[in-house]
Amino acid sequence: MEAGNTHKTHEEKRSCERISLAIQVELETENGESLCGETRDVSLGGVLIYSQDKLDNLILGSHLKLYLVTGGKRSPAFPCRISRISHCTIGLELDKSIAASFGMLLTKGLVRRMK
Repeated sequence: MEAGNTHKTHEEKRSCERISLAIQVELETENGESLCGETRDVSLGGVLIYSQDKLDNLILGSHLKLYLVTGGKRSPAFPCRISRISHCTIGLELDKSIAASFGMLLTKGLVRRMK
């Protein structure tokens, strides 16, 4: 970056390191609509999700509930906000108050996969 340039790249704006990880998820919109997808990468601050479901009804900035699905069971809900929408991916920003519990659940899931 040149001296005096205060614009940050997308990667520099991220406050949490991301890792590539594929986990089945369900999303629930504020009006109760459900979507299915799979994580592409995750961090304690956000999640990138790939979905084949129709994403046209989603609105940037709206709030969702994120559920991780493992072994046919759904995790507790993680509140999040849509930070990015493209053709088949959704970027979600997680509520900072749940980062620790989200990280713990991810860690438990990774440990189970390694066994």
